[in-house]
Amino acid sequence: MIRHSAGFTMLELVAVILVVSILAAVALPNLRGGDQNDIVFRDQVVSALRYAQKTAVSHRRQVCVAFTATTVTLTIETVSNGGCNANLPLPGGQANSVASREPSTVQFNPAPPNGAFTAEGWWNDGCANYGCSTTLTIQGFGGATIPITVEGTTGYVN
Repeated sequence: MIRHSAGFTMLELVAVILVVSILAAVALPNLRGGDQNDIVFRDQVVSALRYAQKTAVSHRRQVCVAFTATTVTLTIETVSNGGCNANLPLPGGQANSVASREPSTVQFNPAPPNGAFTAEGWWNDGCANYGCSTTLTIQGFGGATIPITVEGTTGYVN
């Protein structure tokens, strides 16, 4: 008579480990207490600001950046010293602004002052010292804050 020993087969163990791994990969990011909308909004804002700065330098024109609590809008100067008078479409579409996907929970706090990238690539938000840096703060889900800094004399966005 052949006796069967109690226990699990290797195939059963591998299947259980695989299922637990998949569940952990899907569930753990959502257990942090929020969603990814704050990070997505931050990345979109950084990309839009970097695009604005690069466009100002490459076109040798001022690019204006207007902020609300939940949006960033880009316009460009089409005539020298004429002010920003035309929409600057973002890559991949016709829109010239990015907006928070969850405006009730993900927004700038406080809303930043409007500013512009000069033709040389400098950032100017109207501060007393031309070319001073600005820190934008995104208030995310659960009160998390995400800073974005625009360097005044270089226009670098980080």
